[in-house]
Amino acid sequence: LEAARRADAAGDDARVIELVQQWLKAQAPPDVGPPPHAGSGPGPAGPPLQPSESAAEALYLIGKASARLQQTNEAIGYLKKLLKEMPASPWAAEASALLGGLYGERGSTAEAISYLEKAASLLRSPERRRALYERLAALYRQSGNLPKAVETLLALRRLAETSGDQAEAAALIEQIDGLIAQETNAGRLERIVASAGKRFPADAAILRLAALAADRREPYDEEQWLTRFLEDFPRHSQASAAADRLRANAAAIKAKSAVVGILLPLSGPARLFGHSALRGAEIALEGQDAVGMTVRDSHGADVEAWQEWIDDFEPVAVVGPLLTREMERAAPLAERRRVPLVNPGAPIGPAAPAMEDEARGYLFWNGLTLAEQARAAADYAVTGQARMRFMALYPDASYARTATEIFAARVRQLGGEVIAAITYPPGSTDFSAPLRALRTADLARYGTAGPPIEGKPPDEWPYTPGFDAIFLPGGAEAAGMIASQLAFHGFDGIQLLGAGDWNRPELFAYGGRFVEGAVLASGFFAQSAAPHVREFVRRYQMRYHGEPDLFAAQAYDAMRMVLSAIAQGARDGEEVRDYLSGMKDYPGVTGATTLVPGAPALKQPFLMQIHNGKLVPLQGGAS
Repeated sequence: LEAARRADAAGDDARVIELVQQWLKAQAPPDVGPPPHAGSGPGPAGPPLQPSESAAEALYLIGKASARLQQTNEAIGYLKKLLKEMPASPWAAEASALLGGLYGERGSTAEAISYLEKAASLLRSPERRRALYERLAALYRQSGNLPKAVETLLALRRLAETSGDQAEAAALIEQIDGLIAQETNAGRLERIVASAGKRFPADAAILRLAALAADRREPYDEEQWLTRFLEDFPRHSQASAAADRLRANAAAIKAKSAVVGILLPLSGPARLFGHSALRGAEIALEGQDAVGMTVRDSHGADVEAWQEWIDDFEPVAVVGPLLTREMERAAPLAERRRVPLVNPGAPIGPAAPAMEDEARGYLFWNGLTLAEQARAAADYAVTGQARMRFMALYPDASYARTATEIFAARVRQLGGEVIAAITYPPGSTDFSAPLRALRTADLARYGTAGPPIEGKPPDEWPYTPGFDAIFLPGGAEAAGMIASQLAFHGFDGIQLLGAGDWNRPELFAYGGRFVEGAVLASGFFAQSAAPHVREFVRRYQMRYHGEPDLFAAQAYDAMRMVLSAIAQGARDGEEVRDYLSGMKDYPGVTGATTLVPGAPALKQPFLMQIHNGKLVPLQGGAS
């Protein structure tokens, strides 16, 4: 082994390999040969060595010599053996560093990063760590992992500052700024902001996010990032420029011939629906250079803040709010300021309870109500399919309870029967208990069980349902899970009926083949062949790289209706209100729409069925 050390110092790699192999053979048990010297494959394995510093050094020496002779597989095998059998050895850091280099040369970036990270965590020499960090930063950039590249460059900066090399530290800051300035992925930039908090380089990442939002023509996101920058970095050298940018953006909006406000839940529990609606409105505004758009988050804001915003920008209409309780709070403000509110959703319960007629006149809803969807599902099942016996299984929530009541009333009106309506807690994933209750209710009326199986309780006997269809007004995720569990519990041949919330990918992800044949009524069909729907979907996909949902489509139509009023000469809120009040059968992407002040819009539901894993239109719904 001492001879191998001397050969290593002299650069005689072949001699190192020869000597270490002799040493390894001497350490092996008598009945086991030395590690093979394979020319291909994963490298040598060999018998375990007795852990010792000498054994670790021997494996490192032969691994290093094999690498220098381009015997990469053998080198990797020896070094991995070292790390596996002697991970706490002082040679583990050097072995990890060498493995990282070997995998890097092979183009195996993930493996190279893994071993170099391990080496950096073990080595204490600033010079060695600096070299490792430089290699890691390059690999992170190569793999597109900006947050880790920045993190590694920050570690290099700390090393430079510790050593007093201020020029190197400044150069690294410049390098980080350059990386961030070139980044176009908002998610990576946001991870840097989350990691850095109120320290560098969060400032650079926030400004880059604001610039990207401006490039995408997303003024709300730009405003939010600039506002956060000023809050987190009030004394920053770029603070004055950021404040000027905010003022200039606001002035540019106000200078337009007309301004439309957007008031949606962009944070809080309903934020996903709010952001979806905002995207639909942004698509509608594309190419409308004469119209400005100002956006506010409705979540957590009070009416006084909304009034200040409306007084500042003087919008001719507001698309939103989305939630019924927010619509009720905003209604008196809409009347006082003569600004119509166009909700890109549907009301739950009475549209405008306990309001004066004047206030009602400024409120509009563009969404198809769940009640209409429930009635459409009942009409299809009873009139179109001659199904007469039904069950309902719904989450214990007011919207679902209302939809179930309306479905049941419509079924009875058409001569059918709802045998039982069973609830389950919202957020459930195991529906065994409500399904057993459903079976019990069915067996008491029309269902049959048997023949008996000896030694089995009655609830495990064969079961034949006595009803034709089940109404499931919960979300897509719950509907998918219920569909698969219905099959498990023996509910065969049952037609599934749903509503608009089903029209989401989660239905297929959780339901799979068990949702085949299910029918739902919805307010939007993204796969429609109608040219104006196809154009909307195309533009949405081009901009957001995804498919629009119901809220995006309803907000798109809401904004287009307001823009139509402006195009026809409406210049203030009252004129827009009058135009919307007279709008009949507007040809929107969510179907022909007639707006009714203070009440839900009049729309025809889309009826769809799942066929071969896809939604297809059914006759009788909107086209």
